[in-house]
Amino acid sequence: MPPQQKQQPMILSNLKLESFDHNRNAILVEADGQRRKVSASAEVLKKAFITRAWLDRTLANCAVGKCRLEAKVELRGHQFIATQVWLAMERSVPNEPKSVFKNFGLELNKPQMGKLAKRFYEVELSKTEKFRPDLCNFRFDNDFLEKLAFRNLKNAAAIAPSGLIQADFTPDWRMVTGMGEASVYETNMTLHPIYGIPYIPASSIKGILRHYLSELEEGKAYIEQIFGKNDQDSSTGKPVRGQYIFFDAFPTKAPRIELDVMTPHYPKYYSEGKPPADWQSPTPIHFLTVGQGTPFRFLIGLPDNNLKQQLETWLKEALTTRGLGAKTAVGYGYWKTYDTHNI
Repeated sequence: MPPQQKQQPMILSNLKLESFDHNRNAILVEADGQRRKVSASAEVLKKAFITRAWLDRTLANCAVGKCRLEAKVELRGHQFIATQVWLAMERSVPNEPKSVFKNFGLELNKPQMGKLAKRFYEVELSKTEKFRPDLCNFRFDNDFLEKLAFRNLKNAAAIAPSGLIQADFTPDWRMVTGMGEASVYETNMTLHPIYGIPYIPASSIKGILRHYLSELEEGKAYIEQIFGKNDQDSSTGKPVRGQYIFFDAFPTKAPRIELDVMTPHYPKYYSEGKPPADWQSPTPIHFLTVGQGTPFRFLIGLPDNNLKQQLETWLKEALTTRGLGAKTAVGYGYWKTYDTHNI
């Protein structure tokens, strides 16, 4: 007799589990509308994490048709023998595209919610300039940012109907805020608690502008009018409310996230108060920043138009000469005009 030709293994995909026999070693499946019996040993099922309890529970819950299987089988005579079986997730819609995770804040601060930050903080960070973590390549939703900027502008105009300053600036190099805030990591970045995007709180804008005016001789006379004062600092002895409204600054386009590193050479001096010494090992600390070319929109509500042009000039001078955010002493946080509109 001529030797029997060995059948090539084949893959049965998108299988629907129907039932199994009493010996738990044969599965009845449906493929392409045909009922086929596939024999699989207990060892093969075990490797696929398919246990008897799982099969019993699946059939008992009447969810058999929702469980999709794939199997590598060999045809021996008229019987399919499975050499490998694995589970496959069933999609509710055929060829449904995978959802894109768009919240940068959750990716950074909740690594269990996504894979980007997990890889960023678990892999050994390379010291070469060629290294780029995945978070630096995060894809922000430009359409969402444009809608958010339009909505903020519309709401600000409604809150301050007497006048509104709209000024768009971009970092001259890099910018980072909130590095000293509490975080699960060594450093932090100020991100919106809901949208998860880098933003500048109104309090930070208000603080840098007030500090600038306190150093400017012609601006000292307007501090109480713009920012208000408490009863101890007020000229009237009573608390004075500021007449100007400061809004959070949001990016109008996708932010550029860039990686930077600072290396304290005397870590025990900062952490334990010990004298700095050359034998202490430098500790590189990586942190994320917002790069050049990311436009932010600054909005200030006015009670009238008397100081509109002057206040816009002061804001520009404060951002370009004093800086905003952390590490301004080494060049961070200085801004340049991106585009300016007055409403």
